[in-house]
Amino acid sequence: MADKKEDKEKGYSFRCMRCLGGRIFVPRGETTTHCPHCGQGWRITWVTPEVAKIRGRLVE
Repeated sequence: MADKKEDKEKGYSFRCMRCLGGRIFVPRGETTTHCPHCGQGWRITWVTPEVAKIRGRLVE
């Protein structure tokens, strides 16, 4: 149980909205990330210091 609490303190994880292939882990405070499965980039916003959500796709 302590491991889950430590993980939440370090970041947040959620599913990719493009491929739904596993979880994307985002370290706390990061504003962008890429899915390790499909490579899609995402903009991240932090609703609270512990909870992140996908704001939109990264357009390169």
